[in-house]
Amino acid sequence: MTNILIADSGAGFGGTSKYLGELLPELRSLGFSPFAVFYGDGPLARSILEKMPDSELHSEWRTAGAEDSSGRPFARARHLMKTLFQMMILSPAIVRWLSKHRVGLVHLNNEVLSHLPLILAAKLAGCRILCHLHGWRPMTMTERLVLPWVDEFMSISEAGARYFCGGIRRPVLAVPNGVAEPQLDSGQVQAVRAKTRLAWGWDEATVGCVIAGRLTAWKGQEVFIRALASALNDNPRLKGAIVGEDPSSDKSESKRLRALSEELGIGGSVSFIPWMEDISGAYAAADIVIHASVRPEPFGLVILEAMQFGRAVIASRAGGVLDIVRDEVTGILTEPGGTLSLKKAMVRLADDPALRSRLGAQGQQRAKTEFSLKRNAEMIGAIYRRLLALP
Repeated sequence: MTNILIADSGAGFGGTSKYLGELLPELRSLGFSPFAVFYGDGPLARSILEKMPDSELHSEWRTAGAEDSSGRPFARARHLMKTLFQMMILSPAIVRWLSKHRVGLVHLNNEVLSHLPLILAAKLAGCRILCHLHGWRPMTMTERLVLPWVDEFMSISEAGARYFCGGIRRPVLAVPNGVAEPQLDSGQVQAVRAKTRLAWGWDEATVGCVIAGRLTAWKGQEVFIRALASALNDNPRLKGAIVGEDPSSDKSESKRLRALSEELGIGGSVSFIPWMEDISGAYAAADIVIHASVRPEPFGLVILEAMQFGRAVIASRAGGVLDIVRDEVTGILTEPGGTLSLKKAMVRLADDPALRSRLGAQGQQRAKTEFSLKRNAEMIGAIYRRLLALP
């Protein structure tokens, strides 16, 4: 049997890791034998490692350091030499590992840059290589040198495929991400909603707004806080919850956001909720789910998860989000980084329960029909079969 390795270069608590945890069982149900290697040991990665003992943690496989982006030739050349040295040192051991586990296809989950030692090893071991692009940035000089070693590229959205195709001048397949349907029935959702809102101090009159994701500047939590502070002047029933992990070692972003909410006088209206492995409680509690990224998001998994719960969504008008949200049909689109634009959308939805209900229902239907995890896995499975020449 030919095995498939899916290597995840994330920190272990982001959207790529969460998606991978849901994708692996679905691929196995289709008759494939994938297992995972993680470079980060965050809570999502640890959870998958516990559930799937054939998966492993190999942080040493990650490409060391970030490429210098200043344009200085000496710095770039130095980084390239260090990277080549690391690749040569690590590749023999990785080749042996791939051979031992009878890997025939390596699926890079996220990007090229962080996987360079594995890419070289996979090429030497005779594996096919599939790169699953989750990001949204130009390829670095070092990445461009190894692009010919990758057999196939795919992106998690139509917008992402167009972006990367123009940058690498290679075909990039669009394979829209999917999410698993909630495991809760309507009665269970209501029970979880009541329990979570009670824990957060939200009463029945509260219009709860949730923003979920890593606490990093580009995810737009600051925009959310500023928009909420302004929106409260128009509808004091609004309250916000910021759900997510601060990946910085000193938790500086979390501290900054908390200080900002106090500075704006809305500390009592904003809850900071630590990372949740099961985020269904947050979606159940929410009346509105907000995506406020200030730069293009390659997809927007949080949006899709919220739509699965039938929640009204507000999202930034950029990147892969445009593949998911149809403005005024399945959600409301706002300008990236636009505090006023977001504030107006929040007030509008807070004041109009019927509009929230309509957008939520239409979004839920679109999520179930167009973005199911089963459909996503079947599309990836077809690529596997073609690359491995399977019937």
